[in-house]
Amino acid sequence: MATANSRANCSICNKANATCFCAGCSKGFCFQHLTEHQQILRRQLDEIINDHNQFQQKVIQQKQNPHNSSLIQQINQWEKNSIHEIQQTAQQCRETVMKLTQKTINDVQQKFVELSQTLKEIREENEFNEIDLNNFQSKLTQITEEFLQPSNISIRQDSQEFINKISIISSFEEIQTKENKYQQFGITVAGGNGQGAGLNQLNGPDGIYIDDDKSIYIADSWNDRIVKWN
Repeated sequence: MATANSRANCSICNKANATCFCAGCSKGFCFQHLTEHQQILRRQLDEIINDHNQFQQKVIQQKQNPHNSSLIQQINQWEKNSIHEIQQTAQQCRETVMKLTQKTINDVQQKFVELSQTLKEIREENEFNEIDLNNFQSKLTQITEEFLQPSNISIRQDSQEFINKISIISSFEEIQTKENKYQQFGITVAGGNGQGAGLNQLNGPDGIYIDDDKSIYIADSWNDRIVKWN
């Protein structure tokens, strides 16, 4: 760290007794403050080593417990929020269905009471015919259907998602895809036949040019020629 130097002012005490020069901070120090400077550097190195060890411990813990990563925690939180939203929506729909169902039951009961009263009166009077019977049967069937299968209550599923869908993207996959693409479609357009002076060989190529018709020109310097490939 320190090198011999002519007398100069110490950067700490500003006395003209600096005997050593620090190449790292480009400052001069006397013997006393050189020792203090070295101690400061050691403490800074210790801090770096401590940060290094802490990071190493985090890597080990992450490797041993991959489910504790921040991304996994984000996914778990999204799952928890989504389930809560689904449960909340389902509960709201249940409450609405129960209210509407109760209203339907009340309406059916009212119609049933009216029909019961009419049947009682007709039977007591003993004045009815086939048309009356068909009419009563039709009303009873209608009331029964309204009770068992109410047409005014149904479930509608919206096509638009109310839960934000998540997915995982990675730059590693993009890089790997590009590499595979180049490996798949890459071809050798020149060379590959060893070094030499043959028509299919190069010896010291140091320049390449591709014109508009995709012809390739290579400066084959050691053979004193320019080779063209179509």
